[in-house]
Amino acid sequence: MDVAGLINLIKMAARPIFISEPDSTHTEAPPVSFTFSGLQNLAIWNNESSSFSCSSVPVCVWGEGLRRLANGTSERFLKVQECSKIADAIDKQRQLQRCSVEYRADLLAQVEHLKEERKGIPQRGKQEDVELMMKDLDTQESLLVSWELVWNLSEILYIESLPTGMLVEHLLEWVRRHDNHVDRQLKRLKSGPQPYLEQRGFWDLIYRVVFQGSFKEAARLLEKAISNLSSRDQEGYRIMIKVLVQYPVRKLLKMGTSSQDISRSYTEWKIDCKRKLQNGDFGEDMKLKELAGIICGDETVLVSHSKKFTSWFQYFVGRLLFTDSLVGTNDFIFSHLAEVCYEEHDLQKGDVDEMTLALFRGDLIRTISLSSSSSTNWWFASHLTDLLYHTGSLKAALIKDGDDLREFLLQGYASALMAKQSTWQLAVEYLAFCPKKGIGMLSLLIERLPLTNEKRVHKILQVCNRFNLKEQAQSICHVMSIIALKNNRLGSSLNWAIKAEDEALVSYVAERYLLDYQNSGRMRDMDLLRNLGNSILLTSNLTFLGKYCEFYKLYCEERYCDAGNLLVELLEAEIVPKRFWITLFTDALPLLDVPDPVTLTADQIYTLMGCFEDLAMSKDPDILPKNCENHLGVIRMALCQHLARAILT
Repeated sequence: MDVAGLINLIKMAARPIFISEPDSTHTEAPPVSFTFSGLQNLAIWNNESSSFSCSSVPVCVWGEGLRRLANGTSERFLKVQECSKIADAIDKQRQLQRCSVEYRADLLAQVEHLKEERKGIPQRGKQEDVELMMKDLDTQESLLVSWELVWNLSEILYIESLPTGMLVEHLLEWVRRHDNHVDRQLKRLKSGPQPYLEQRGFWDLIYRVVFQGSFKEAARLLEKAISNLSSRDQEGYRIMIKVLVQYPVRKLLKMGTSSQDISRSYTEWKIDCKRKLQNGDFGEDMKLKELAGIICGDETVLVSHSKKFTSWFQYFVGRLLFTDSLVGTNDFIFSHLAEVCYEEHDLQKGDVDEMTLALFRGDLIRTISLSSSSSTNWWFASHLTDLLYHTGSLKAALIKDGDDLREFLLQGYASALMAKQSTWQLAVEYLAFCPKKGIGMLSLLIERLPLTNEKRVHKILQVCNRFNLKEQAQSICHVMSIIALKNNRLGSSLNWAIKAEDEALVSYVAERYLLDYQNSGRMRDMDLLRNLGNSILLTSNLTFLGKYCEFYKLYCEERYCDAGNLLVELLEAEIVPKRFWITLFTDALPLLDVPDPVTLTADQIYTLMGCFEDLAMSKDPDILPKNCENHLGVIRMALCQHLARAILT
């Protein structure tokens, strides 16, 4: 499957489910709750047995643990992007590997948080509520544990630079880390009666320990188990203990021995065990013979143990140990044996089983596809793919257009983050590192963010300015202006309208100011209107409003001559809305009544008279209200009297 096909498959199979958000009003967002996408096939971590099993469980989109994970790993993502710029290839690989370990540490930390939360669940109350809370936490924990398991395997196979012969050792450590069955059985064994040989399950434990490569631990168990036997009965066990402790590979790897010498020593060790088995050195004890068959790599014996493991990959790694402990990922036997073991382990399998098989086969496309379809959260698929991309693993796996795949998954994760009140800012950083379509997607998503309060809006506008999203910023400012206008917050509305550079809206808000002044006789937001700066020239209505505010200030400061000159300038400039003329002449009456000094010159009075007569002759009720003849007479008389004084002066 190519990248384009995978992207289409993910679109169909992994549709993100977003938690609904409030519309762009001032209502607060509802608390985020657990949302489930339906039943998906997922390997589940069993806390009682400390092992994986397959089950159909609801895969949660976001829970408290996953939300903490998103917040905690965003900085890790940014660190990966910085590390990818390192010029030195070796140093770059080392830093990216460290980031991978830190990602896994974050996953495990959230698992521990969830365990603590489980302890804190109140046992009182409705049993159904308690069970639902426990189910939610179990689902999240299972998801996180499975992610860490697959991530760890990906790290071993594709991110770490392992020397020859170290692959199997790391895989054995991976199995031991993710299978606590042995530890639990050891505790049960040690707390049980002596001797160990008589305890039920002793030999199953020995075989499991040996399959995990813990040869010294198996030798210690056998040593304690035979303490009550006679010297003759102990003979076969003593020989087996010697074989176990003589496993040569680890010691030679630490010494830096060449792979050829290690391979020869490993082969000699197995041949020696086989010779002892054929010579009857292990006596007639069938359990010892079976253990020797495992060490010798007897295929029949190995296959007989396939069903004793809860997960197929535990069986595979153990079988790999006794088939070729120096195998590499590019060797045919590695992927071939993985497929064989997967088929031999005929228990029900889930997505984790399929993902691990895909990783062992080197099929990263399949792994990413499964990780995307098994969970609608997107966190795992996007972060792992991003890391594999920067380490060059996608390119090494001959995946064309790996950058498109990485960007697609990051966009899916970012869109899920953007759907939440608490994580939308994290989404911005992810989209910023999607060079092809990230900013375009951000421009679409950012307009859908709920504008719940002005503090949040300012943060959104900072993002718009950062990425030069001018149209989106103007659209947001327009919405905020309308919201403020509906709440009769004219100052805030005007401020947002100016930021939106919406001339029509600015004109409308300015008219609302004038209407408010006509109705109340009081000019609001004087400080704002006096400090509009160059924005005052945006529209003629706003220009008039700002100038009229200045006129109002001059009049209050008793600077009547300056106020009168400004009044005439406004009328001559023809920027005064005609329906406001009657108010303007009414406000001019106190200036005309000032006896000394004369406020206006004769020429200025003639200008006012011309405008006044135009007003008096208007038949438009919006410009000249009905039944105002007496008021017009008062204004005309004041103009004539002031003209007389101006001529006589």
